Amino acid sequence: MLQIRVDGTAPVVTVTVPAQGGSYGQGQVVNAAYTCADPASGVATCAGTVANSAPIDTSTSGLKTFVVSTSDVAGNVAEISVAYTVTTSATGPDLLVTALTGVPSSVVPGGRFSVTDTVLNQGNAIAGASTTRYYISENTQKSAGDTLFTVTRAVVSRGPGQISTGTRALTVPMTMTPGTYYVLACADDLEKVTEINEANNCRASSAVVVVGRPDLVATAVSNPPPVVTPGGTFSVTDTVANQGTAMSGASTTRYYVSPTPSKTSASKLLTGTRAVASLAPGAPPSQGTKTVTVPTTTLLGTYYLLACADDLARVIELNESGNCAASATQVTVTRPDLTVTVLSNPPTTAAKGSKFGITETVSNEGLVGAGPSTTRYYMSLNTARDAADRLLMGGSRAVPAIGAGSAHPAPAPVMVTVPTTVASGTYYVLACADDLRRVTEANETNNCRVSTTTVVVP
Repeated sequence: MLQIRVDGTAPVVTVTVPAQGGSYGQGQVVNAAYTCADPASGVATCAGTVANSAPIDTSTSGLKTFVVSTSDVAGNVAEISVAYTVTTSATGPDLLVTALTGVPSSVVPGGRFSVTDTVLNQGNAIAGASTTRYYISENTQKSAGDTLFTVTRAVVSRGPGQISTGTRALTVPMTMTPGTYYVLACADDLEKVTEINEANNCRASSAVVVVGRPDLVATAVSNPPPVVTPGGTFSVTDTVANQGTAMSGASTTRYYVSPTPSKTSASKLLTGTRAVASLAPGAPPSQGTKTVTVPTTTLLGTYYLLACADDLARVIELNESGNCAASATQVTVTRPDLTVTVLSNPPTTAAKGSKFGITETVSNEGLVGAGPSTTRYYMSLNTARDAADRLLMGGSRAVPAIGAGSAHPAPAPVMVTVPTTVASGTYYVLACADDLRRVTEANETNNCRVSTTTVVVP
């Protein structure tokens, strides 16, 4: 759905020089310093009484006014007027920050970035050594609520018109409240130098920095196959996005089968992971395909497929509970199921040591294919397979692999021999599929089929 955002906020004007209420000597060269900022639609115009970095009027003594007007692309306007005084007797240094660069668009609490600032002595006397300190502030003016960075920069003595430029790495406190801030650099912040103007030492960054955290979310995952066996493999394609307000570090996506669309203690971790590189907030998402393996210990059942971003919890996020995406369809973890579905009846009588033929059909009633197996045949005093049953000699048939829902009939009768040691009596004939247990099945109790009639062994 198309969203239209209207910028109804006026741009912000910051005038560093001349300072509000500042005092300058008559004829003193004082260069204007001001900025216009508009994070929404952008600055269209920004103009002062004189151009930025041009000398302000100090030609005559008295109260002066300096005006900066600005407009943004959306048509909002703002204007600020600064009053300063030109005196005939002002003498001394005047330190101020004329440039501040390197502020990033976003940073996490505990994150680090480097800024470069320039300090100018615009006074008419030598300034002794001083210290520049840095703050993070909700606005462009230094106030009691601003957070002081622990790093400082030493500025050596500077003569009139001389500058000092340096770079420092700033670390955002871990306790910093997420939000939008300016960075301030303040010359002679320990007030060791007595200046003509003590109110113009600080400069605010022209752009804001968003202090926040990333939020990695799996936004899509492909559907699994309809069925898979424990130990089986299949391919997964997933998408991970950073929906937070700060850059994320590298992370790992892992995959699960789960009885519900949410990750719980019942979810089963699959073998196979995907490495996701750093993602900027709002950047194109990361998409990839991996082959995963269902653990052999997975219980048979129906599951959703989950893809879970940052599943090793290497990235501290805005929201740690919404990392997973569930498939729209489910996968059934199952096994083949071999059973004898057709069995011929034995002859009415069969002497000890005699032979007779058996025909049968082995069917795979499972949802996945079965590997090769062996069917064997027994004589039983009852209709159930038990320890008293006697294996018919020579009585086995090699059954090839059978696909899901398919069957394999014996191509010819299998000739079996009645054991000479069998006790005389009346017996059923049993045919038992996968009797050597070479195939792990969904149901291991339904492999045998019993004849409908009996055979008498005299």
